[in-house]
Amino acid sequence: MKLKKNNCINIFVLLFLTVFPLFFDNYYINITITKYKVFSVLSLSIFFTGLYYTLSANIEQNRTLKIDSLSSYLRRMSLCDILFLLLLITAVLSCLMSEWRLPALSGVCGKYTGLIFMLLTGGLYYGITRHMTLIPYIKYSFPVILSMISLMAFFQFCGYDVLGFYKGIADGTMYIATFGHVDVFSAFLCVYLPVCLYLFCYTDGRENLLYATGCFMGFLAIFSSNSDSSYIGLGISLAVLLILAVSNTDRLKRYATLILLLTSAAVLWKIFPPLFGLVLREQSSITTFFTSAKILCISALTGGFLFLLCIFINKQKKNLPKCLPCILTAFFMVFIFLLIISFIWFSFFDTKKDLGELENYLRFNSHWGSDRGYVWKWLIQFFGFSSLLTKLFGAGPDTTTLILYKYFKVEMSDELGVFYASAHNEYLNYLVTIGLVGTILYLAILILSIIKCFRKRRTNAFFGAVGLAILAYSCMAAVNISQPITMPFIYLLIAFANQKN
Repeated sequence: MKLKKNNCINIFVLLFLTVFPLFFDNYYINITITKYKVFSVLSLSIFFTGLYYTLSANIEQNRTLKIDSLSSYLRRMSLCDILFLLLLITAVLSCLMSEWRLPALSGVCGKYTGLIFMLLTGGLYYGITRHMTLIPYIKYSFPVILSMISLMAFFQFCGYDVLGFYKGIADGTMYIATFGHVDVFSAFLCVYLPVCLYLFCYTDGRENLLYATGCFMGFLAIFSSNSDSSYIGLGISLAVLLILAVSNTDRLKRYATLILLLTSAAVLWKIFPPLFGLVLREQSSITTFFTSAKILCISALTGGFLFLLCIFINKQKKNLPKCLPCILTAFFMVFIFLLIISFIWFSFFDTKKDLGELENYLRFNSHWGSDRGYVWKWLIQFFGFSSLLTKLFGAGPDTTTLILYKYFKVEMSDELGVFYASAHNEYLNYLVTIGLVGTILYLAILILSIIKCFRKRRTNAFFGAVGLAILAYSCMAAVNISQPITMPFIYLLIAFANQKN
């Protein structure tokens, strides 16, 4: 059977979603460079295959290769296409103006997210937006891969060295699954789990069981990541999904089932290790809180109440009030506003009040966010004393490590005792590396992609899932490490959102 031409792009995308997360070479020892190489091969394959299709279609239509004017190309580009092109041009200019041109080009002194990485994301975007077609296997890959990796993470957290990943690692408690650092694993969860959550609520038929399994295993993985950033993605996903589902009893019933699945995962988390004599790693305060008996009771009662409420309303043949989504949106907006106000108040005005467990969340200082406060302050200082040109275009793609070593090496040695190589905030990382222009362009691409997805979600549920994943990842990225292991996923989602077929 002869494959249709677009099937090749689909196959490469499928490999991206399945092989890329699972692939490793020397376990955690060289996980970053290994993932970067796989990403490079897949991105180049998608780009050149897409370019071949474009040229073939051009020749077939015009009987020869016809080169259109620049204005005609621009007219055919969407706003997001233009913004992405401008982002790549900004990255090129940033690299050319950098005092570290070669490191900025390759990212070899940082996390391999230099100019070459940015150009590869552009190739990925081009091939997918122009030539990919959505096939069921692309959707199915999310719950399948999430379940496999979540199971591995769960057993690692229970003390099993699955596949021997911890050989040669002195302290493996900060490394998990096939991703390495727990924060990197959290970023992966903030892509795959929201997709499964949304598709579980908005998909009917037998495949719904597949998404339910992915959700359940994903909840276990959230606990196994033991990282605050994963809870940010989960919280945003559940809040937005509730707003979307609350106006429809069938969708709200699915949402209630999700809450019960989350409760079941937490119960399994509590009873499985002692049942088999296993010893869990030390749990963070947030994991301990969300798996406590009190929270389990609250979530079980909430899920059960919503489920029974939906059954009652359906029997009465009534509809839920249409104003509920607006009320919930207002509630969450007020909650976020109060959270921001509390953070500002306790960080800059009332700096003495004892906040107990909330100290590390509501009071910004040098030790905030597992010492992220140090590096955030230093990079904000760098942005402040930089020249206008550096403020606009940055110091060069992936030069955060070089900035920290040049300007704050003494502080890192004397105050912190640890040498940071990343901003631990993707937006701050973009701000100091590709400048204010690049950061604004990137944020605009994210916002436009989310809007596009939620506009198209009624015609295809997959776009709603992609939009939710972009939103969850974008919120989590405020405390995430910039690296080529999970950052490619956000560009993949952006390409999905702007897919034209």
